[in-house]
Amino acid sequence: MPKKYLHVPFEEKNQAKALGALWDKDKKLWYIPAWKEENGFSQWLLPQTQQNYNFESIKEEFKAALIQSGLIIDDMPIMDGKIHRVAVIGDKGRQTSGAYAGFMDHRPAGWFQNYKTGEKKNWVTQQYYNQNDQDKNQRIQIENAIIDNKKKVNQKIQDLEEQYKSTANRINLEFENARWANTNHPYLTKKGLDKNYYLKQDKHGNLLIPLRDVDGHLWAVQRIFENGDKMIGVLRTTEEKEKDLRFPAKKLGSFFAVGCKFETIPTLKKLIIAEGFATAATLNEALKQPVIMAVDAGNMSHVVENLIKKYPDKEIIIAADNDIKRVRNGEKNVGIEAALEIQEKFNNIKIIKPVFTQNEIDEGYSDFNDIFKSRGIEAVRNTFRKVLQNTEQSLHQKQIISKDKGLTQ
Repeated sequence: MPKKYLHVPFEEKNQAKALGALWDKDKKLWYIPAWKEENGFSQWLLPQTQQNYNFESIKEEFKAALIQSGLIIDDMPIMDGKIHRVAVIGDKGRQTSGAYAGFMDHRPAGWFQNYKTGEKKNWVTQQYYNQNDQDKNQRIQIENAIIDNKKKVNQKIQDLEEQYKSTANRINLEFENARWANTNHPYLTKKGLDKNYYLKQDKHGNLLIPLRDVDGHLWAVQRIFENGDKMIGVLRTTEEKEKDLRFPAKKLGSFFAVGCKFETIPTLKKLIIAEGFATAATLNEALKQPVIMAVDAGNMSHVVENLIKKYPDKEIIIAADNDIKRVRNGEKNVGIEAALEIQEKFNNIKIIKPVFTQNEIDEGYSDFNDIFKSRGIEAVRNTFRKVLQNTEQSLHQKQIISKDKGLTQ
């Protein structure tokens, strides 16, 4: 009997799960178990015409179209009907000159725009045309266009990889010749830190945080300016700016180990992973253990995936940012949502989130460094250990319940 698939928004997954929906790891979709009635799932039930769609393939197809138009998409596009801003080729710093929206309802489709080039397109998945008996010549044209598009995208990816290697060579040379960071660097002082943690400084006094892949190759640096601004990659010379030369740096999946040398990572029993440097350094001081800095929530999933592949037997704990004030303002709690998605994707991931007082929430506190500055290092240590203990107890109870269910079925 074929599975009945559901389109469940991420924020409603717990509701669907509670009703008995199961997760198909291959298709990345929730579905109704054979022993359940459809009635309770009607709000998410896909139309019959969509039951045979390959949704992962649709996302790949949409991603190819986005990249072809110059949008920079590291992971799969988010097709939730909302507008997502992203960088495009040629963007500087934090610019996001690209936008897209994708829809999975009824007819998988979307639109995207590159504001730098002015290009704007509507898009419909090829699978829709294949399922709706369009003219054969039209389908052939679409198929040929997609094949040609994939070739162009693959060439762009190859070109980008070569640029990454060239930028990495430049960054390696700069980092090797840079001096060690001052322990009284304004950013470190602002965060309450008084060590250099194997960081260096460039000739302008900006902190240099080396970002390596799981094999230790240095691909990029995060520069932190005295005022706290951050950027990934190289600082261009005046001449390079005038010529509009670009030096893309590969951040995806790269990280920095705070509190230990890179070569000691294989000896660690557990890997604690945080987003930013200040949070990772704070936890390193509080726990007296090395902590992995993943740079940001968007890169966290890639770092975790790469570490699991390299070290499948290591325990992984995510120390997530917890921006409650953003939730109150109707925005996403990005750190928590990213951590939950990772936990959904991989087994046995533990999530530790900072817990704040009401005043701290009102002040916009969101990470363990904020607790450190507010209440001291002992509060960080106690909060982390208490939440970890509660998390382990909850996981243990779930395992017992799951085991009991297995025995009674």
